Amino acid sequence: MNKVIDKGFRSCRFVSTIVKHPVHSILSSDLKTLQSWADLWSIGFNASKTKVLTISSNVSHHPPLQLANHILSEVDSHKHLGLIFHHSLSWHTHIVSLYHKAIT
Repeated sequence: MNKVIDKGFRSCRFVSTIVKHPVHSILSSDLKTLQSWADLWSIGFNASKTKVLTISSNVSHHPPLQLANHILSEVDSHKHLGLIFHHSLSWHTHIVSLYHKAIT
């Protein structure tokens, strides 16, 4: 599991490379640890702006993840540093976005 916490921007990314393990329980535990750390240092995370993007070729249904007792919403795609990542790792959404940006 690769965890990145950027204190300067108060942003977090959790990248899971675990294949045959209970990823949901591991991520839930990591989110609880993150919340404990934030409480210790009096830092707040905006759970309403935090999204869950599951990148997988398999459709799996899992319980929702929570941060600070707020259920995190799941999204199909996410824009990060100008790139739009899609849950299926398709570039279609990114290319369409660039096309619409170019013609306007």
